[in-house]
Amino acid sequence: MQRSRDLLAVTYAEFDNHAGPQLRYSYPPDVITKDHFEPIADYVILGKHLCDRVITVKLEKWQLLSYPIAIENNKYDRNTLSFAFGFVLSFGAKSGDYGKVLKNIGSFFQDLEIERDFISTRETNQVLPSILEKIYVDLTTRAYSFLQIAKDPPSYLPIRLFRSPVFPRLIEDYEVPMFRQDRVALNQLPWDISFQHLILHIDGVNHVRRIVDDAEMDLDFVKRSLALLEFYGAIVVSDIFRFSNVYALNAENGIQYLSDPNVISEMIDFAYAPELSAKGLQETPPNPRDIVNFLLRFQPGLTVAQVLLQTVSAAAAAQPAQHYQQGGLGNPKNFLKGVDISRLLAFAQVSGILSRVHEYPIYLLSPQHKVLHSHFGSMAGGDSASQTPRQRFDSDGSLQEHFQSPHDEVKPPTRDIPSTTPRTVDSRHADAATGEGRAFQKLNSRSKSVVGRSYLKESIQVEDAVRLMDGTECLDSYCCKLQLSFNEIIYHPNIQIVYK
Repeated sequence: MQRSRDLLAVTYAEFDNHAGPQLRYSYPPDVITKDHFEPIADYVILGKHLCDRVITVKLEKWQLLSYPIAIENNKYDRNTLSFAFGFVLSFGAKSGDYGKVLKNIGSFFQDLEIERDFISTRETNQVLPSILEKIYVDLTTRAYSFLQIAKDPPSYLPIRLFRSPVFPRLIEDYEVPMFRQDRVALNQLPWDISFQHLILHIDGVNHVRRIVDDAEMDLDFVKRSLALLEFYGAIVVSDIFRFSNVYALNAENGIQYLSDPNVISEMIDFAYAPELSAKGLQETPPNPRDIVNFLLRFQPGLTVAQVLLQTVSAAAAAQPAQHYQQGGLGNPKNFLKGVDISRLLAFAQVSGILSRVHEYPIYLLSPQHKVLHSHFGSMAGGDSASQTPRQRFDSDGSLQEHFQSPHDEVKPPTRDIPSTTPRTVDSRHADAATGEGRAFQKLNSRSKSVVGRSYLKESIQVEDAVRLMDGTECLDSYCCKLQLSFNEIIYHPNIQIVYK
């Protein structure tokens, strides 16, 4: 049976008339000691006005849930008996799930003390350690317990841990679904006809809005279906991949996950695509060290292309010249060959290793003289450090296929007419969330008279769409919803990009 990692210990504390609040019993006994208990003792045994409710005390590595009880009667010293049952949980556990169980336990023993003096009697009080052990073992292994506390007459304590329902999250229009498993095996499951039709259009490249257009299905139905597939682990949902995307390494969990061999192995299995391997190379999985070194270089201000260039340059400098001149795996041109970069980064985001730094466009009333930041250096030209991988490497095209992304043609629009409004907002011609500019070619291929007649209408439509950008949604979201390309937004003279 799989043990729960949330519940760390079960405790019982009471108020001693001479020593004050004391931790009497706990199981396991080494989780919380008396030294741990003393600083928080005043938050466990409380006054009458704070009793009969769950109190949560959060510390650095764990949290303590306590249910204090105070029974007033003349038979007790100081006319009051104060005690509390508690749960020690991991810091990130959902305390609400365990709070209901703890309240049930505390209320049961409160009634048992009022009816039979179970807590205040020495003989019966000594049974509490075995009861705490039974509660801990049952809740961590099977999430329920049924205990017989007293025999004459018998008293039973039934408890059950009910987990709060986890609902599928909302899927955004610009997100890209990717299969965790083989599509063929998944398609053979007994889905209904709508699911079968949807699965055929999931390719790991197209975003939700594009899938809706290609499959000719309802948007809400597609989102609900993808949310269900993600909830059951059939797919991974990530952002639109471009080599101009910016990611940041999560300081808290990134290093920890990259140090876990199981996480690295699962990541390689998910991202490894032998069909992407260079010709003449044996189809072997990539070196885990290369994957880790690549992910550790991500930081705000660097695009995926720039991180790849830095990693390849560092690998080339560390390898002897004779090793990579022979075309072996040490050749920088073969770095991460056989790895689907988009799937690798998708897994890194889902695992909490990386976070996407999104672009948020804001429309300004007056045109701005914009200087593209370092992670858009490949668009504006410049030195070799800001050029694209295709510009940096040899002209034999050996790396072109590996560095190519279906959403990553990033270059300023070129037209005979002013580029303030590159093209119309039309889903038939739009290539949402891409910079490929196929519609630009269509417009340039028309006669000047046709362009002249339609330009005014196009300008009004695109200009009205751009005016809606107030920085509340990311660039990918605006591209999909407004059917504008990546370039049409960032090169608009009135648009300022904010990264966060």
